[in-house]
Amino acid sequence: NTDWALLVLQLKTGYQALLENAGALDANVIAVGVSVQGSYNEERDVLTAVEQPVINGRHLRSDFAEIFKKGVVIQNDIDAAATYRARRTGNAFFVYIYLGYQIGAGIVVDGKLLNGYEGRTAEIAHLPIGDSETVCEGCGQKYCLETSLGKGALLEEYFGKKFPVHAEGYEEEWGTFLDAVYRGDIKAKRAVRVKANLLAKLIIVLLSICRAPEVMISGIPRLLYDEMYPDVINMLRRWESLYALHELRFDEDAEKTILIGTMDIAYQKWRPDFDNGKIWTDNMEEGLISDPT
Repeated sequence: NTDWALLVLQLKTGYQALLENAGALDANVIAVGVSVQGSYNEERDVLTAVEQPVINGRHLRSDFAEIFKKGVVIQNDIDAAATYRARRTGNAFFVYIYLGYQIGAGIVVDGKLLNGYEGRTAEIAHLPIGDSETVCEGCGQKYCLETSLGKGALLEEYFGKKFPVHAEGYEEEWGTFLDAVYRGDIKAKRAVRVKANLLAKLIIVLLSICRAPEVMISGIPRLLYDEMYPDVINMLRRWESLYALHELRFDEDAEKTILIGTMDIAYQKWRPDFDNGKIWTDNMEEGLISDPT
């Protein structure tokens, strides 16, 4: 989509529908949290490493503030998930990896999101540690992690033919592949094992940076995670003396985690409860406010 005006209309319509469904008033909304793909440069208010033409080069925080007339918090979607999950598990050092059509990771170090120069978020999608010789549309290079570990890569490994990096529009082929995994098809299991070994390498790279005791995987179906788990763990054990990993876990609902994480960040930014040290999700879990889902 390259039509900004159409996107603005869709955002306004969707926002109004959310208010109506929740029985809420716009006047009671204190801030808007926006989760985005790509690395957000907070100082310049632009996204980098993003492939959606409609938002390339736009100053998103300013644009969204103008649309909604609210304070706006912009956050990478996987970073939002990582900070929320790290806080809920009580781990000050934490890695959250998303495996879907695209690849992402959020890294929490000493209780804070790992950011770089100009506030840029971590970007692992184009690490040159993959096994695919397909030239990535995003970075223009071969052996890119996203072309090697995403859903498109799993389909390529199983069907033996090229798929777009994001593999969108291939629901039938994806369903066929998952069914083959479920049935224990040898070819499907081999495809999963190849990608499990690559996932283990990625985890080792990230743990070498932050020494986190916990890694959480999301974005793929539970079936695939369970199939990958033995190979990933076996490979990690070969390097266990070099890092502090205690647990590898799975997030059943990444989309919900991203949603709550984004709302949590917006609330912390605009209305922290300084009196008792609690934030929005603490109140939610104690039943003081309702679950957004």
